[in-house]
Amino acid sequence: VGFADLVLLAQNYDPAFDPTGPGGPKLWSQGDFNYDGKADFADLVPLAQNYNLSLSQDQIDMLGADFAADYALASSLVPEPTSLAVIAGVASMLLRRRRAC
Repeated sequence: VGFADLVLLAQNYDPAFDPTGPGGPKLWSQGDFNYDGKADFADLVPLAQNYNLSLSQDQIDMLGADFAADYALASSLVPEPTSLAVIAGVASMLLRRRRAC
């Protein structure tokens, strides 16, 4: 649970939202962390209680092999900061315009 989760909630925070209305219910990706169809204070409380926490290996194992495999895949898809710097450097070199002499 981190800043990205807080941003999702802040961007979609609306205690007066009607999940049965034309907009339909909010999704996890829209800050609805308790699956009630709204992004409101009820989503903020567990986010605040778990901010900067992650699952331990014992907790991951208790959730089953499918979850453990998905969690391992998701964790492996995050590039290292050094890789990002190399990619940014290469991209800037490729995008740099050459001046005519």
